[in-house]
Amino acid sequence: MVNKMIGKLNAVCALFNLGSVSSYIKEESSQNNVYKVMTTKGIYVIKEYSYDAIKNYYHLNKRRNQIYISEIFNNNGIKCILPINKNNKYFILYNRHYYLAFPYSAADKLSVELYTTKHLKHLAQTEANIHNLKIVASLPCLYKKVNINFNKAIKKYKKNFKITNCIKKNQYSLERLIEECNIRINRVKENMCISHNDYKSSNIIWEKETPVLLDFDAVGLVNPYCAMAESAFNFTYSKRNMNLSHYKIYLKTYFENREYPKVDFKDILYVSVNGKLQWLSYLLSSGYEHDIINMIEELSFFYENINKLYEIYLSI
Repeated sequence: MVNKMIGKLNAVCALFNLGSVSSYIKEESSQNNVYKVMTTKGIYVIKEYSYDAIKNYYHLNKRRNQIYISEIFNNNGIKCILPINKNNKYFILYNRHYYLAFPYSAADKLSVELYTTKHLKHLAQTEANIHNLKIVASLPCLYKKVNINFNKAIKKYKKNFKITNCIKKNQYSLERLIEECNIRINRVKENMCISHNDYKSSNIIWEKETPVLLDFDAVGLVNPYCAMAESAFNFTYSKRNMNLSHYKIYLKTYFENREYPKVDFKDILYVSVNGKLQWLSYLLSSGYEHDIINMIEELSFFYENINKLYEIYLSI
């Protein structure tokens, strides 16, 4: 199996002219395969898209537009790790799968628990700068109403007590959260902008105190304040705990660089988890036990604490 994988990575690296593969490490990823690859020319990150992720020209063109957005970010002082351009192409097709190659960076990734006030301010300033850009691009609105039948999910996972117990314990909170989110979506579909939309610690590396963005697969049109509220939560939540003072710092810094929203912030908070609810629906259909439990617990924690987050916003 190892020899077969090295053979595949060798073929892909040859198409990118990256040299011969000496070794590789498979990185954690819940949807597409990602490899850190050591070659005779250097160290690279190779991303292999699943067939479901890119199965026709529409999907490929969407991914190309997302990379185009990352180039605009980078040209406007928002540092990004851009894929390698080979003969004016980023994507390489090999054996019915598309691949991207990135230069490897040894810059640090930090867990949320290690973020300081300075980190939070830099992150909020960067997101505000992104949302202030005037970008015209053909990308979809990312909000969709979500419908998850949790009783059906309990039956599906009846032999997995960890998942079924987690669903049962949090079912009421999840159903109320979905209901509120679906009701409020149409209230925030104005003044949409381009956003990274997966702005979290695992997609950030740090060059000293400057955040550098990774992974642009979720770039699309969103309400900027919903994106900001999601990011503020992402950067301050960990393992059913939350740093509320950091949350306030993030919001305050963002609003120092953008005007306040014209819609109810409670609407913004509920819709800010729409992407996570969509992701939970995908996880339940795919069966990633660890990811399912973590996402359920995160969403339930958010629902239980949404009034605290609203009060923090009002106190700024």
